[in-house]
Amino acid sequence: IIPSAQGIGFAIAINSVRPIAKELLEKGKVVRPWVGIVPVSITRGLAAAYDLPVEEGVVVAKVEKGTPAAKAGLKAGDIITVLGGDKVRNVAELRSAIAKKKIGEKINVEINRNKKRSNISLTLGKMPEG
Repeated sequence: IIPSAQGIGFAIAINSVRPIAKELLEKGKVVRPWVGIVPVSITRGLAAAYDLPVEEGVVVAKVEKGTPAAKAGLKAGDIITVLGGDKVRNVAELRSAIAKKKIGEKINVEINRNKKRSNISLTLGKMPEG
């Protein structure tokens, strides 16, 4: 509780903290899985303006060279709708879906490319430090 905030406090669920605390104790740092894209949430307005085939999901704005996304064949303009079995409606859900996975885990990514649905297999990498 922050004294000058008139009794406002913040709490984190213990089930969210346990795996992070364990990793900090074992490795001295938190290592996150990584895809290597610049994602943008799709809104109804964006979907209408660009005649997108879906009203929710994440459009890949950029694929970084040499990343798991590049190796899997993801391209700028692809729309991610499902990652590793989790529905993806926005960037927050994409990040959450990635965070649930492990580095080196092979996952299925459902995309929409050129208004056609397809699946890509992607192996998660380790997020670069710094």
